[in-house]
Amino acid sequence: PFRVPQLTLLVAAAIHRALLPHIPGLRPMVKWPNDIFLNGRKVCGVLCEMQSEPDLAHFVVVGIGINVNQSVFSPELRHLATSLSFEAGRSLLRPQLLACVLNQFEPLYQEWLGMDDLSFILPYLEEYSLLNAKEVTVDQPRKSIHGTVRGIAPGGELVLLGEDGRRMLVSSGEAHIRKEPS
Repeated sequence: PFRVPQLTLLVAAAIHRALLPHIPGLRPMVKWPNDIFLNGRKVCGVLCEMQSEPDLAHFVVVGIGINVNQSVFSPELRHLATSLSFEAGRSLLRPQLLACVLNQFEPLYQEWLGMDDLSFILPYLEEYSLLNAKEVTVDQPRKSIHGTVRGIAPGGELVLLGEDGRRMLVSSGEAHIRKEPS
């Protein structure tokens, strides 16, 4: 069960790889731990849920939401979300995209099963990280953590350099890029 959070990043990497040939010339970015952004707006989200005991995951359900051909967004979402077709300027075929996602996921998943961590995919995740070197706030249920993103740890945690200079590993939460004072 302790490795299940890594699965979210693994799925995000597979989706990211699958998107590239469908949107040539565009550069989607992975936002730790479970989103993909395109031109500063969210285009995809991943959610993993599991049923487990302390030392055994019975099963994991992975949910993937990709805005493929959506052309209209509500006023409150227009500046936050986008779709692949809007950004690419053309419609995409969902069955082909799904097949590409699954074809990218399978070999990554098989490699991950033979590893202890995500070290084999970290260079890729860091190359396409939306948050690298950014000042962020990570919201957690009981607190918020502030710092500068220094990468992703092999266990999938976000590596932050705290305001006090300490290195922190953050394993969960919603990360937001901090706005520059105007």
